[in-house]
Amino acid sequence: MARTIFKYPAPMPGVTYPGPVLMPRGAQIVHVAMQGHQIMLWALVDKDAPLEDRHFVTVGTGWPLDVVGGNLKHVGTVLHGELVWHVVEVLV
Repeated sequence: MARTIFKYPAPMPGVTYPGPVLMPRGAQIVHVAMQGHQIMLWALVDKDAPLEDRHFVTVGTGWPLDVVGGNLKHVGTVLHGELVWHVVEVLV
């Protein structure tokens, strides 16, 4: 097992469908933050594991999530000036 931390872009806010992110199977999200003008996910991964699509959506506080559907798991919150973004994984 070759474990390391990789960085992935999260879907931009306002996208109402879960954006796919290709990650090694079993990747564990360890941090979510703004880098430049992009919300990023950092994940502990086994870089030798087969790849799989994971699905995430980024929403603002108070935004409805019922349009996304599925089981949801909050993975992180990003403070960006006066804006607050929440990255949620849609579990399939």
